[in-house]
Formats: sequence, structure tokens, C-alpha cells
Amino acid sequence: MCYYVFKDDSEHTKEQVISALESRGYIKSEHSCEFKNMKGIGLFVNKWEKVYIFFSEHMMCKDPRIGWVEPYREKVEELSDFLNKASELAQNLQ
Repeated sequence: MCYYVFKDDSEHTKEQVISALESRGYIKSEHSCEFKNMKGIGLFVNKWEKVYIFFSEHMMCKDPRIGWVEPYREKVEELSDFLNKASELAQNLQ
């Protein structure tokens, strides 16, 4: 699992990431924050599904009692690396 903190906060970039994930078979989590509040995006893959989740700033807190990122997700700095990880996880599910 991994997460990505957007360096470019433009909606165009966010839309491109969502489109790329959905083309790889990912679906949006029901636990996602609203799109306008998204500061990061995380991945979850199990035997049955591939899910992406929008993280608000609060959800990205490193406190494991309230945050969604530590210690369960690895930070990925570059968008291309994030999408490569998404592809790898998707292929491992098949």
C-alpha cells in the first residue's frame, strides 16, 4: 500500500490521477473525503478489490490513532512512481 502527497494541487492533476487509477481497475472508497478537500490519495488492495481513497489533511496525520497513512502506507514522492506502484499492486491481484 502507498500514498502520495500532491505537489501540484490543481484539479487537472487530480483528475488525471483518478482517471489513471480507474483505468487500472481501482474504485473510489466510501471513506474518501470530498474531492475539494483532498490533499493526498492512498491505495488499498486485497484479494477482491482495488480501492483508492482521498485523504484530507487531517486524515494524513502521522498519529496512528487518527491518521490513515502511518504505519500502513509508504510515502511516494513522484506521481509516476505512485502510478507504477498502483499498476504493480493491480497486477499482483490478478
